[in-house]
Amino acid sequence: MGVLSIANMLGSFSLGYLSDKFGRKRVIALSAFPAAVAAFILFFWLDSPVWIALGIFIFGALKASVPALIIALAQETARAGNAGTASGIIMSLHYTAGVIAPLIAAKLITASADIVLAMILTTAVPLIVYGSLIGAMRVRASAA
Repeated sequence: MGVLSIANMLGSFSLGYLSDKFGRKRVIALSAFPAAVAAFILFFWLDSPVWIALGIFIFGALKASVPALIIALAQETARAGNAGTASGIIMSLHYTAGVIAPLIAAKLITASADIVLAMILTTAVPLIVYGSLIGAMRVRASAA
């Protein structure tokens, strides 16, 4: 958990900086798909403690756009005076997912008896959906 927290902090800083330079939508979409790949590799192939820690670090740094950059994007694309509402909606969805995802993972583990499959499905698939939705989103030129 410590490695993941450090990776999330460093990823938030670096992805935030990159999103200021290259646009939030682009950085979010281009980090979500590699994060999904990193999750798959982490849960499916890595087996030594050192490689798992490195995989967790890479995964955490890449997925750090959730929720920080999506909040910034929502604030920039919301109508004037609605940035707080946009942030509240994103954070509510983020907290809801934090409750629902482990329940889905538990159900998948119970149904399939395969914890690796459950971990991949509850990490990689949502990141692919997230990246696809952000990639398909239309934003104003100043918020892109």
